[in-house]
Amino acid sequence: MSFAKFKTLQDDDIGGIGTSIDSLAQGKDVLGPGASLPLPPLPLEPLPLEPLPVTRDVMDEGMQNDTEFEEIVRVNGEAVVDKQDISSEDRNEAAIRVLMMRLSDLLFLPSGSIAPQERALSDDLISRLFEKADRTSKLKMVERMLQHSEPPPVLIRTMLHSEDEIALPVLRSPMKLKQADLISVVTTSGPMYQKCVAEREDLHSSVCDAIIQCADISTIRVMLRNATAEISRTGFVRLAEMSLEKPEVLEPLIERTDFPPDLAHLVFWWSPSVLRRTIIERFASPRQAVFEVVSLEITEEFDEMIPEVANAFRMVRKAQKMDRQDIDLALDELDTGDACDALDILAAGACLRAETIAQIFDDQGGEAIGVFCKATGFGRERYMRLRSILNNRKGDPWDESKAANDAVTLVHDTLSTDKADLILRYWDRATREIEV
Repeated sequence: MSFAKFKTLQDDDIGGIGTSIDSLAQGKDVLGPGASLPLPPLPLEPLPLEPLPVTRDVMDEGMQNDTEFEEIVRVNGEAVVDKQDISSEDRNEAAIRVLMMRLSDLLFLPSGSIAPQERALSDDLISRLFEKADRTSKLKMVERMLQHSEPPPVLIRTMLHSEDEIALPVLRSPMKLKQADLISVVTTSGPMYQKCVAEREDLHSSVCDAIIQCADISTIRVMLRNATAEISRTGFVRLAEMSLEKPEVLEPLIERTDFPPDLAHLVFWWSPSVLRRTIIERFASPRQAVFEVVSLEITEEFDEMIPEVANAFRMVRKAQKMDRQDIDLALDELDTGDACDALDILAAGACLRAETIAQIFDDQGGEAIGVFCKATGFGRERYMRLRSILNNRKGDPWDESKAANDAVTLVHDTLSTDKADLILRYWDRATREIEV
């Protein structure tokens, strides 16, 4: 077939197709028998849908949303009729309020009412929005959260590091907060925040350790007066060391019922007379029950034992009075002879270190001498003689009539031998284990 004939056939086919299209457009039946009818034209507008039945709940929800939107679009106290008139800033504030309100409805649902993942997502989103929200929205969120028994962790953390009017109500509330959050507040915030933490009930020892390390003395005193605060052994050791330079800590520290007795008898050496008498009265107890349990096991061969066992036996042995001749010999040596010989005689008779006795004799308050003499059985006459000798060695005037009625003598006269011996063992253990 030549190219001309092929071209003629193509033109005829195209023309036929065009004729068919024109016929269809005019509504003519150009299709042969058995051919399919043409598809109906597509509608220019969507078909109307039948309206859904409107329930009372839907109506109430719609009215609530309308009212809420009307409140949201208020600017400077006047309702805005047209949404287009609202500025971009106002739109953002309105959106933040709506999102926070809606998400908080999920966040504050009771446990089991929402999946943990959704609760965590709501918590994260509200926390991010909270930082951009206006003051009124923040305060409303704080008020609502304080009524919730399960505080959301991320939002709580955000609030604790917010401005004072947000963070302080949270810290002062009885809401249970995580230890890590409280430690973060103590280590990164100022005295006002630290004091609020120190006043909280049931403070964990880790939080108290942070307060001891980071807070000022006034805040530490607040923590010490908080009877529900749990202070660790390490915390008490730091406080005892701190009290040597910060005497303001001594009174609330000694008043605590959980202050370890050995540390109480350690701080005795730099405490004023009033607190010394408190330590002697409160941190020494009879050991009758202990004697009954371990009396058969006690041995005097302390040199053959490891220090821990030897010290334990010294603490629970019954008080033993010194031989009167050894006491008189020691007093004579102390008065006219070599003080070192006197200390060696007393140390051997009382089973104490010579360093412990030297510390007792060097004490300026005088209460320690009364404890020593009562525990070792000096008696009133030898006790008064020892005080006279020590005062003369220090160059202090000695008035026996006045000394017989002073507060130091009262310690000797009223303290039991058992309690005095226990205090003496605490002091001796301290010189063996701690450099005083």
